[in-house]
Amino acid sequence: MKTKIITLFMVLFSVWSYGQNTSQHYVNGVTFFENKKYNDAISEFTKAIQENSKFKEAYFKRGACYELLEDYKKAIVDFTAVINIDPTNTNAYYNRGLAYKEIHKINKAILDFTKTIELHPTHKYAYYNRALIELSIDDYDTACLDLSKAASLGVENADEIMKYSCKK
Repeated sequence: MKTKIITLFMVLFSVWSYGQNTSQHYVNGVTFFENKKYNDAISEFTKAIQENSKFKEAYFKRGACYELLEDYKKAIVDFTAVINIDPTNTNAYYNRGLAYKEIHKINKAILDFTKTIELHPTHKYAYYNRALIELSIDDYDTACLDLSKAASLGVENADEIMKYSCKK
């Protein structure tokens, strides 16, 4: 009986400490992130992910670090990991769309902004960024619809761009 209690305690402690370490690495990463020490944050988020491969928040924050460091391909990998864990994560689709936009993968960016809008129909910046891409490929009709929606949701620049790009 004593052996079973000790074994149970050891299992519970290892599960508890496993969670504690993951959380601590994540908290450390967030602190580094907030202090704009992105490489240090990446290191901590990586440790959290190594301890829990389904830690979507750590993938997301690490992806955000990569995006801020302009390492868009690594950001895309992390945002894709979030989407694989949680296919309804609006922020992962949106940020992956931004990263695709930066590396000129226009079709993939449009798909991600469209998915963002599907999941969150009032995501004003998804409409806005999709419109900017549409303008860049001379799809003015669609861009103007997206700019109009973005403006109605409160994106100030959308009205200004519409004045110069859209027919009344």
